[in-house]
Amino acid sequence: MKPSFIVSPRSMSRQAGAGLIELMISIAIGLILVALVTSYYLSSRQSYQSTVVSSEIIDSQRYAMQLITRQLLLAGYSDYWVNRQTEFPATPSSADMPAFKEAQLVSGDDDGNIWLRLRPAALEGQQIKGCNNENLGNDIEQFVVMQLGVKDDEPVLFCRRADTNGDRVPLLNGVEALAFDYLDDSHSFKAASSVTDWTSVRAVRVHLLLRSETSTFDAPVSQTFTWLGDERTFNDRQMRTQVSRVVALRNSLGEL
Repeated sequence: MKPSFIVSPRSMSRQAGAGLIELMISIAIGLILVALVTSYYLSSRQSYQSTVVSSEIIDSQRYAMQLITRQLLLAGYSDYWVNRQTEFPATPSSADMPAFKEAQLVSGDDDGNIWLRLRPAALEGQQIKGCNNENLGNDIEQFVVMQLGVKDDEPVLFCRRADTNGDRVPLLNGVEALAFDYLDDSHSFKAASSVTDWTSVRAVRVHLLLRSETSTFDAPVSQTFTWLGDERTFNDRQMRTQVSRVVALRNSLGEL
């Protein structure tokens, strides 16, 4: 005879499924966990993206400053030095470059453009390269006038051979603004419009405002910079940085 089992009502009550309250609590806990995981993922993604873009913009900053500094250090270069008046006589202006006075090495404007004069190196194996990595030749009888600036319609640093009416060669994207101040015999840095004697300029201060090419933030972020005494505010997803550097014109430190 098989034993029979009798299930009491109390036992049946204990085996019943979860109630509505328990189900709602489980869903709420699940949603909280999903929200926490999502928040952690988005935070990690934003941190990683910011690190990558920060490295990108630091590299752009270093490259731009190295390039501009290299060209400024070439201003006034000449293999056969007699004196600056002889090596760099006065030249008239043209449609593509300003006039230069006798012994003047650099010229600038308030639009962020700078022109500089030099002579090529005489030795063929020691040719000087221009800002676009072009060999300037070895004809020491000619002048070379290089121009650096930012395009009006887009944030691109460019250079060109102004003495040959050359094309503007793009060098670096993301240059939001570029400006130069000039140190003359007044012993203070001045904007180009305030310089009265370009032959006395001894150093140039470079100002750069760069933006990342890659979007950094998930939503537009307001960023404000003090640029040449004025505030400039941007509201987008790009990261920006501002940097300045003083470059002494090493070929103009001696006696005229």
